[in-house]
Amino acid sequence: MNRIFEVNYAGIPVRYRFRRNSTARYFSGHIRLSASDVFDISMDDAYFGRFRKIHPEDVEDDYVEYKGLIYLTATFLLRMNCSIFHAVSFIWKGKAWLLSGKSGTGKTTQYQNWKSLFPEEIQMISGDMPLLDLRSGKILVHPSPWNGKEGYKGSSSAELGGIIFLEQGKENHFRQSSLKENIFSLFHQFCAVPNDEEEVTKLSFLIERILREVPLWTYVNDGTAGSTLILKEELSSFLRKERQDDQD
Repeated sequence: MNRIFEVNYAGIPVRYRFRRNSTARYFSGHIRLSASDVFDISMDDAYFGRFRKIHPEDVEDDYVEYKGLIYLTATFLLRMNCSIFHAVSFIWKGKAWLLSGKSGTGKTTQYQNWKSLFPEEIQMISGDMPLLDLRSGKILVHPSPWNGKEGYKGSSSAELGGIIFLEQGKENHFRQSSLKENIFSLFHQFCAVPNDEEEVTKLSFLIERILREVPLWTYVNDGTAGSTLILKEELSSFLRKERQDDQD
């Protein structure tokens, strides 16, 4: 019998009916059995089949379901002005910072460098897919059940300080992103897949608000410890200027 499970996303309960009850093991620390017989999210055969095809045959079906549920969950949460975002996220100087970009651009490497160089200064939020929460006057970043193959995860949340879109390069170059770059990057890093006009409107609202309220940068980097020192100094300089502007 397929049970109903509930996962809490920063105070938002989402109920799942999994194809296999064993899928619940991948949500460890976030999940409980629900007393309800009603569910919000379930994966049908066609949707599951698309994800099954892109995973090797030796990958278990419950793991395939767990990975596919990222997109269904991200889309469902849009109606609450939240969603799942593809980034490594950590807390530094009391703010959440997102390292985002395509796979292979050095998100995990940069975090590992920060952790090695400044272990007492940062706290992990999520190693892969944090929850962005735009329900209030602040944009908050929370942990989620999806933390990447390294399993980096935390339990703390914080207000979003900024997003750094990473690119690989032989030299290090940090700059403020253009509006066109930001719209494109934000759209592709949100895991939501809108299915109707209302969901498109909701996703557009999240993107528009981030563009208006959050500093966004592009960082072409070589992944070395030196590149991380440069990134830290750039962010420190930004915070100093922000404090000075507040005083003026």
